[in-house]
Order: sequence, then C-alpha cells, then structure tokens
Amino acid sequence: MSHCIVKSYYLSIMLYLRDLQKIIVFAGILGFCCFCSEKEEEKLHQVTPFKSIHVHVDNETVEAKLIDEKNLSLSFENAENFSEAQLSIELTPGYEIIFPQDVTKADLTTYPVVNFRAPDNKIIKYWFVITSKAFPILDATKISIEGIGTGNVSVQNSTKEVIIDFDKTRMDMSHIQLHFQEGSLMDGAKVDDGDLIYDFTQGLSQDIVIQYGGSDRHYKVVLNLARAMDDPKKYGFTDVTEQYVTPSQYSFVSVLHATTIMNVPVKNSAPETPWSWDVPSNQMDEYLAFIGDWKPNRPLETVNDISFAVVTIDIEKAKAKLVSNNQREIAVKDVPGFIVMSGLSS
Repeated sequence: MSHCIVKSYYLSIMLYLRDLQKIIVFAGILGFCCFCSEKEEEKLHQVTPFKSIHVHVDNETVEAKLIDEKNLSLSFENAENFSEAQLSIELTPGYEIIFPQDVTKADLTTYPVVNFRAPDNKIIKYWFVITSKAFPILDATKISIEGIGTGNVSVQNSTKEVIIDFDKTRMDMSHIQLHFQEGSLMDGAKVDDGDLIYDFTQGLSQDIVIQYGGSDRHYKVVLNLARAMDDPKKYGFTDVTEQYVTPSQYSFVSVLHATTIMNVPVKNSAPETPWSWDVPSNQMDEYLAFIGDWKPNRPLETVNDISFAVVTIDIEKAKAKLVSNNQREIAVKDVPGFIVMSGLSS
C-alpha cells in the first residue's frame, strides 16, 4: 500500500516538473519575443522619416542637413522671405508628413518645424535652424548698450530690425550707443557705421548697415517705447474697442475712452519752456517739438465731465491713403474707410 503511495507521489512530481519546464520554456520565449519587440521598436525610431528635404526660398534651394535627432540646418546665401517657403520632402516608406499642411507655402518664420507620423502613429518632430547671409546678426544677446550692458536689445530678421527696449530710468533718447560684441555677428560680418550713437529724438527708427558676403545688409535700429508707456487705466481710460470694432476683423485697432482723466499736468497760463497749455500761434512749431517734456515736478490734476477717446492703429498691419478735394480738404462723409481723419493737407 505504501509502495503505491510513493509511486503515485513520484509520478505527480514528474508531471509537475514537466509542466514547470514548459512554463519556463514558454516564459523564456515570451521574454525573448518582448525583447525582440522592444528592439524592433527602437530600430523603428532610429529610422529617419525622410530621405531628403529641400527648401526653396527666394529663388534659392538648399538641402536640410541633419544636426541631431531633433534639429535640421538650412544655410542660405541671400534668401529673406521664409514666410512662404516651399518644401520638397522625399519620405521614408511608411512615414507621412502632417505639418506643415501646405508644404508649398510653409511659414518657417513663425513655425520653423516639420512633423512626421511614423508607422506606429507616433509623431516625430524636427526643428529648422535657419541661417542666411541676408541676416548677418547671429546673437542679439551679445549686442550691448553703452553704460547698461546686454538684455535690452532684440533682433527681428523678418523686418530687419534691431529693437531697443527703452528704459526711461537708465537711457537718454538723444544718446544711445550700441556695441556689437564678439559672437553677435556671423564670421566675416562687420558694422561700419562709425560710433553707433543714435539720437532717437530725431525719429524712432535709424539706419544701420552691416557688411557681409560682399554686400551691404540694411537694417533699422528701432526704439521700442512700449515699456515706457503707462497703463491707460492708470489715467482713467477703459477699453471700449468691442463697441466699435469686430476684433477678429480689425485686430490692429483699439479704442480707449474716458470721462475722467487723472494725473493731467495743470494748466499754466504763463509761457513755459519747453511746453505750455497756452501756446502763441507764432511759437507753435517750437512748442510742438517738445510735447511730453514737462517738468518732473509739475503739479497734476484730475479733469472731470469730459468725453475723450484715443484710437490706436498698428501701422504694420493697417493700410491708409490720403484723399482730398480741390480745396485741400477731406470730406469725411464722402470717404469710404473704417477710420477717416480730416484736416488740412499740404
């Protein structure tokens, strides 16, 4: 009897070990398959989504060069208008391009990127690093201001502007000097405009020429006064734009209105330099040249019971024309347009 029990027990152990062997073998196969699957996925994403990318801008075509797994370089000679670039992309089989949607008019100025969809539906993104000899300024953070240093200068290549953010506590509008430090320009580029001292009281936009690649590259040095302007609400204005304008249609227009204005310099009945509220007609030109230059300690007052409106227009986005009759007058009611101004034309 005990012999039968031992034999049965032995048989059970053998069956168990046989099944355990199958489980171990199965687990090994499963692990190997998972390992292969991970390797295949890694291999899949090591494949470049494209065989080649060519970009055409301003009658110039260049091929994109791979910098790393996220960046591509584009090096142009004279191309400037990157807002409507034409992309010619030879895809790797199984991949598709999903952005830009229209490769014949890609806005690389705003969106210097191209997105692909892989066979496993993952999105792969590459950023374009674009250089052109038409834009010889390489790093705006290395353009400094005399007596202040860096941090107040930026560059907008699409409009060819060197922009200075005005700091009224540290800058003199009549005397701002720029310094192009090492690394601010492409190798071989140089600024040959004297001492680079600008008097912005004569105009908020000044010329600057950068020589590069055998050509003169013309930029504008622009003083941005936005930071120096106070919030209109501080003076009692409210934004009433939507009462007069459909924002989506006229995004470049804003309308401010006030019935009470605070912090207004008091009216001065005596002539004052540089400005007085009572201006003799024969001194008008002289006084208008100094609008806004009131003495810092001039008394202020609040003006009530008025209706005062200010309309601002972004001149970069709006279009305007002057229409006058034989009497050199603008007949407002006869001029079609969203905003019409009247006055004497000369």
